[in-house]
Amino acid sequence: VTMAGVIEQVLADALPSETSRLAANADAYETDLRQLDSYFSAQLAHCESRTIVTSHRAFEYLAHHYDLTQIPIAGISPDEEPDPASLEAVAAAARADGVTTVFFEEQVPRDLSETIAREIGATTDALDPVETITQDRLDAGTTYLTIQRANLASLVQALRCG
Repeated sequence: VTMAGVIEQVLADALPSETSRLAANADAYETDLRQLDSYFSAQLAHCESRTIVTSHRAFEYLAHHYDLTQIPIAGISPDEEPDPASLEAVAAAARADGVTTVFFEEQVPRDLSETIAREIGATTDALDPVETITQDRLDAGTTYLTIQRANLASLVQALRCG
């Protein structure tokens, strides 16, 4: 919501003749974002698990905002390779928390996520960090909102929310 407001202001400064249209579009989008947030909150309110294991620390804000615990396999960068002791620690924490799904990102290799999943008897699923969306996906109608709704569906299933 904050970013949408900043973008609206920058565009309004650059295109003063479009200020009212930009404001209306920003208001509508901010409403959509607030509704998405409410939907996330409602769907994630009553889950059997509150822990997500992710390929790297891409979902820290989401986890914090919705009172989830994120266990990242790697750090901020998906290119970081954890050492064997770190992988063992992730597997032990995931097993202790009853994790049944290990998340990966479509854009990065799945091998570490699959290794952890195999180690703890879990499945794997994708979460999209949005940052690498392709033009083809945009052309096909994919938006930030559709990506986040798909992420939520994966989280609800993995966390056994009801």
